[in-house]
Amino acid sequence: MKSSDYNFTGILSNKQALNPNFYNWNRVAIRYCDGSSFTGDIEEVDPATNLHFRGARVFDVIIQELLGQGMKSASKALLSGSSAGGLASLLHCDKFRAFFPTSTQVKCLSDAGYFAHVKDLSGEYKFEGYYDQVVNLHGSSKHLNQECISKMKHSLCFYPQYAIPYVKTPIFLLHSTYDTFQVQNILASPQADPNGLFTKCKQDINACTTDQIQRLQYFRSEFLNALSVFGNGSSRGWFITNCFAHGQCEYQSKWLGNSSCKLNNKAIAEAVGDWFYDRSMVQMMDNQNVLPRYCNT
Repeated sequence: MKSSDYNFTGILSNKQALNPNFYNWNRVAIRYCDGSSFTGDIEEVDPATNLHFRGARVFDVIIQELLGQGMKSASKALLSGSSAGGLASLLHCDKFRAFFPTSTQVKCLSDAGYFAHVKDLSGEYKFEGYYDQVVNLHGSSKHLNQECISKMKHSLCFYPQYAIPYVKTPIFLLHSTYDTFQVQNILASPQADPNGLFTKCKQDINACTTDQIQRLQYFRSEFLNALSVFGNGSSRGWFITNCFAHGQCEYQSKWLGNSSCKLNNKAIAEAVGDWFYDRSMVQMMDNQNVLPRYCNT
């Protein structure tokens, strides 16, 4: 991929003022097109659509290609991703670590990838059915944590809260407790809200009623409960906001800028840098204002 084909901003920027900790790194953007966070591994081709479900093989081939071009000699490596890519960075973190010698410092960053297994407005787990279909369609089980799938339904191991206790490589979570994708597709999906009572609220928090705000706050509590398994050791870092947003590390205004979101007077870029280079333990959460709010776009 040519750099002109992709917007290298935020954590991918090559400008020191905009990305002080990683601007001079070799940066690679991997196109995401398999629909399973690179876990697909089916030999057969769908005869009706000619679709190939082989995302895990794509991931392996790309990494091997990069290793052959010099990445195997890297002193430091960071696997990061946003949304489905953020989920992939969690699911493949230990696998990515294994590609390098033990002397290489390897860590993973997940941005907006901590999809929570929580009840929706109907009081059920309707989004779980979507993960059931993904895992079955793509044959994902062989690329999920094997210890995890030995203990529970395989599709549950697609959820970070069940997979992450088995991940040994250092991980940083960048996330919002009011992640817009999760509000719109997990909490208040059309299946969970068939009458569309939450439609305006999930698109614009200024249109939410008092009761709906309370329901969003309850969702925040459930998300934080799902996050509790992450652990608080020094290798685990996090920057958790209350932004009504989805994805932050690839947007310059959110990553580092005059109006970027800050916790403890640190922007996201500064917090991630401190964590990666072991300058300090970084475990930051916005507990001052638990209401959803708009952040920079």
